[in-house]
Amino acid sequence: MSGTPRAAGGSADSADASSLPRAAGRPTAFDTDLVRRRMLIAGIAAPLAAALPGCATLDGDTPMYGLIGKMRAAPGQRDALVAILLESVHGMPGCLSYVVAADPTDADGIWITEVWNSADSHKASLSLPAVRDAITRAKPLIAGFDQHIETLPLGGHGLTRAG
Repeated sequence: MSGTPRAAGGSADSADASSLPRAAGRPTAFDTDLVRRRMLIAGIAAPLAAALPGCATLDGDTPMYGLIGKMRAAPGQRDALVAILLESVHGMPGCLSYVVAADPTDADGIWITEVWNSADSHKASLSLPAVRDAITRAKPLIAGFDQHIETLPLGGHGLTRAG
C-alpha cells in the first residue's frame, strides 16, 4: 500500500511489501522475504515478551507504536499457530494491546493487532530467548504474510496516556 502509515523514525525496511520496488509490478523474492521476516518477528515475538523490564504506561510524550498484520498458516495449521501466538499474552511490559483474530473469510488467515507504549518497547521484545524459541516453533506452521502496517495509535477504548 502506498502511503502506508509509519511510526516515527520508520525506515524503508519497515515498509509493507506493496511499497517496495517491484519487478514488472510483482514483489521480488527479496521483497517477500523482507516482509516475511518482519511479520514473523513482530507477530510471534510480542506475546512472549513478558520478561522485559518496565511497565505498559505512556508518558504522554512518546508516541505509541502500532502494528497490524495478516499472516497465513499452512493449511490446517491455523489453530496450532494461534496457540503459539497467544502464549504469555498477559503482563507484557510495554504492550498495551495484543489481539490475535481468525480471518472469517480465509480458513488459514490470522490478523494480529498490537499497540505498544513505544517502538523501542516493541524492538526490545524481539531479542528475548523465548521469542527466538517461538519463532523456531512457528516457522513450519506459517505459509506466508499478506500485510504489515505500522501505525501511530492516538487512543481508543482501553488505551490511555498516563498523567
